[in-house]
Amino acid sequence: MSKDGQLQRLPLELESVAEFWEEVGNDPETWQWMAGTDPIPESSQALQNTFGRRMSVTDAEFFQFRDQATNEIVALSAFLDIREQDRHVEIGSTFIARRFRGGNTNYRMKLMMLTEAFDVRDCVRVTFKVNALNQRSRDAMLRIGATFEGELRNQREQRDGTWRTAVIYSIIDSEWPEVRQSLEQKIAS
Repeated sequence: MSKDGQLQRLPLELESVAEFWEEVGNDPETWQWMAGTDPIPESSQALQNTFGRRMSVTDAEFFQFRDQATNEIVALSAFLDIREQDRHVEIGSTFIARRFRGGNTNYRMKLMMLTEAFDVRDCVRVTFKVNALNQRSRDAMLRIGATFEGELRNQREQRDGTWRTAVIYSIIDSEWPEVRQSLEQKIAS
């Protein structure tokens, strides 16, 4: 698959988590930013166990993204902290296989998820939380058009016993048309 192939978003199944492991394996660059106290996965079963626990949370929906032409699994992501009454979702737990990074993969994924959030679920806000030390993700948030809002210090314990500072970004409904147009232009170029 080219880095710029068309994507299909499907609900995540544990069998697909195992398939994603086959694509990514024990790549520390992929898994080092996985939030929480679980150890970095070192096997397909460990990754399935982690996602099995995460997928059991009631205010989250996990997805797999596949190349439409080849059906290869490209990435995983989720709607988290779903609050219908507040018309809010968070987009997170995004992991893109190394060979699909760069190009338009992240733009395509975010366009699909943001379209679902704003146009289907009628959200007024989409939140993104990024580890303050994860500069790649911080830069990606700005490239997709999210607005920096601030930091949550000691937001979550990490696997090494230290406390993560989360950097908060958002897109609100009034910004969505401009963000959508920008993403569409980036994908087309």
